[in-house]
Amino acid sequence: MTPGVSICVGTQELIVKKWLAASVCLFFVATLGGVLPEADAQTRANQPPRQQPQQQPQQQQQQQQQQQQPQQQQQPRQPQQPQRRAGVAEIPVQVGVGLAGNVLAGPTFPALSFGGPLYDDQPLHYGLRINITAVITPDLVRAHPGLVPREYAHQIIRGGEVRYRPGILAAVPRSLYLNPPMIGNATSLGATWSLIGLGLAPVTTPVRISAGASLIGTLMYINSPSLRANHYLFARPGIEINLDLELPISERFLVSVGLSSMLHVPQTLEGTGVDTFGLGGINRNSLWHIGQVYVQGHYRVPYQYNYRPAR
Repeated sequence: MTPGVSICVGTQELIVKKWLAASVCLFFVATLGGVLPEADAQTRANQPPRQQPQQQPQQQQQQQQQQQQPQQQQQPRQPQQPQRRAGVAEIPVQVGVGLAGNVLAGPTFPALSFGGPLYDDQPLHYGLRINITAVITPDLVRAHPGLVPREYAHQIIRGGEVRYRPGILAAVPRSLYLNPPMIGNATSLGATWSLIGLGLAPVTTPVRISAGASLIGTLMYINSPSLRANHYLFARPGIEINLDLELPISERFLVSVGLSSMLHVPQTLEGTGVDTFGLGGINRNSLWHIGQVYVQGHYRVPYQYNYRPAR
């Protein structure tokens, strides 16, 4: 029987040991379960507060636009000016060509007549008179408000048509001297260019009377037995003053007559070689004045001009 008792006691001891081990485990679990929540709470309390995520740039821009919209709505709207648009205008270009008679001599004082070696040899030298201008009329300005600046447009509408010559046309001579020795023994070949000028037309109907002045330059070859030099070259700047009377025959064709007086820096007629370019005086032995009388026919040619609106 002793062995059987021994087995029973050993079994009870084993059960007791297991019970004790389970009790110890439960004790530790209960203890740790109370401590760990407190530590976790302290850890959370010590941590800094979380920062909110920054707004994206797009959201910020939308908020700024929403804030600016009420301010913009409160501002009064300024009235818009009418737009001056580009376009195509048909501008009449007036081309005038005619015969001219030239006197290569200055007036003498006190007799108030012409004189000098060139005049004594041949009083009149023949040539051509050329004039090319664009015609800006009030009707053209009204039809194309952007063609010219506003301040000039009002002046044209009030004052009448304006003759305008673009700067590139300064390369076209105003006067051509084409005189062979027909009446006398002198030969003159050359041209006068009008570089820049200004004119005024106080009378426009029924005829147009205008006066003008311009800065000119003359280059002319002269061969005359009355001069000491066999070949004489006249090259001088000057000023032209002219008076013109224009008569319209039709809407596009016009006729004009006029007088011109060209005053140059005097060039001596007594020298030879390089001395011919020497400075002369206001006397009969120098060339400083060219008088001209002319008659011209004018024809207006329509020109299509693409323009941008002027300010």
